[in-house]
This record gives sequence, structure tokens and C-alpha cells, in this order.
Amino acid sequence: MVIRRFLVIVLMVLFLTGCSQNSSNFIYEPDKIDMIKIQEVNESNSAVDYPPIEDLSTIKKIITLIDNIEVKKLSPSEEAKILNNGKKLQQGGNYFILLINTKENDLTKSLYGALIVLKEGKLIFTDPKTMSGKQRTVSYIAANDASDIVGELLKIIENR
Repeated sequence: MVIRRFLVIVLMVLFLTGCSQNSSNFIYEPDKIDMIKIQEVNESNSAVDYPPIEDLSTIKKIITLIDNIEVKKLSPSEEAKILNNGKKLQQGGNYFILLINTKENDLTKSLYGALIVLKEGKLIFTDPKTMSGKQRTVSYIAANDASDIVGELLKIIENR
């Protein structure tokens, strides 16, 4: 009887933990992030690299802004639908943001966070640990309206 109760409690905790994730799960060691690389897709659908952000106070503002956003995991079909099978990523007005630790010697381990900002105000976080290798990159979308956060984020990016 005690074992059964224990198992029920463990299963409930696992279920609740699996259902409630936030973006901080995909921003690894925020105190070690010392560069943010930003790429925008311009109106002619070409990628434009912004100068990297290396000012630690600006980095902290951005991390604070995107930290602890409630997210939900995207299934492959949901991701394909939202991104129009990848075509949306090539449209003007979208941003790709990489959170980097430049002191990490291994380039594949230097990525501490990554997100996509879609022009319609959606935030998509990718799990950096799934970005290398043959496995599918796992993506998460903000569970609630993130347009205010996107607006603040774009102000920081564009007004520096």
C-alpha cells in the first residue's frame, strides 16, 4: 500500500514537471554567457549579421527578458506547421539569437541558448543540447502571448 502511494506521488510529480517547463531550462549557465550573436532576415530574405553583443549589462537585460517564459514542446508536425516547413525562417523580419560562452574551447559546447523571434511576435526556443548530431533539434514555443517580450527584445537589439 505504501509503495503504491509512493508510485502515484512520483508519477504525479513527473507529470507535472513534464507539463510545466520554462525557457530557463534552455538557457544554460546564464552567468557564463558573454556574447549574443544576432542574425536578421531582411526584407529581401537575406541573412544579415548584427555586430555581436558583448556588453554584459545588455546581455543580462536580454537574458532576464527571455528567462522563465512558460513554454510548450513542439511536436515535429506542430513545428512544421508553425514554420511552414522551414519556409517561414527565410522570411524578412525574423531573428535568430544565439547565447554564447566564448571561453568554451569546444565550439559545439559554446552555445548556451538559442531562440528564434518570428516577426508575428512568436518566440521559439531550441534546446542547444539537441542541436548537434543526427537527432532532431527539439523546439519549444512560448505558451502565452509573447508579443510584449518580443517588442522589448527588438528595442534592445535595434537601438544599440
